[in-house]
Amino acid sequence: MHLPAALLSATFLRRPNRFSVAVSLGGAEVVAHLPNSGRLRELLAPGRRVYLAAAGQRTTPETPLPWSHPQTPTSPGHRKTQYDAVLVKLGAAFVSCDARLPPLLIAEAWAQRRLPLLTSYTTLLREPPLGHGRADLLFSGPTGSLVVETKPITLVEGGIGFFPDAPTTRGTRHLQALGEIARSGGKAAAIFVVQREDTEAVAPNDAADPAFGHALREVAKIGVTLLAYRCHVTQRAIRLADVLPVHL
Repeated sequence: MHLPAALLSATFLRRPNRFSVAVSLGGAEVVAHLPNSGRLRELLAPGRRVYLAAAGQRTTPETPLPWSHPQTPTSPGHRKTQYDAVLVKLGAAFVSCDARLPPLLIAEAWAQRRLPLLTSYTTLLREPPLGHGRADLLFSGPTGSLVVETKPITLVEGGIGFFPDAPTTRGTRHLQALGEIARSGGKAAAIFVVQREDTEAVAPNDAADPAFGHALREVAKIGVTLLAYRCHVTQRAIRLADVLPVHL
């Protein structure tokens, strides 16, 4: 995925609420939209470098996807913020803080035929029904269908990417709904996307949400496929890269 051009470098000051950050930009304090409801405590520390995109600029796919790219929640003329937070500088590396990207990254890699486990599927539907809500992706092909729910990871400790970084009843419900699909003979997968590079494996964050970890282990036993990938992230692009093991 191509990140918006001409990202603006700012300094993180504080987080007024779940979906906004206050930063210093060109000597002035501005508030930017944060497309991530996670706690992000490992990223959002005072003084950290944050890269912003002007409202209306979008992350765009390298390869055309089977749907139109999602629009910004409101048009630039009606939204409260003029910028979106895109990246956080962590040491010498970049971390993508946009939690909306994992389904797009999976779809892009599939369209580029870079995901061997998904090459048998020929069509892709976005946001199919899942339980009382919706999943992220539905792959279909001659061998049947696969329902996919993706989860973004930014929290990495000791080379392990952990999800979630805060309790998520919604995430647990998603897993349980995937489990029902598997129990009835269908195919379902949970895919973790680590939006940074310094990761060797992925694991449930039992310290933050033991219910999610329990659900993940249970659905794995009944046939839900667990996959994980890390991303290559630069100031210009983010791309799905290596497969990672999932430690239960």
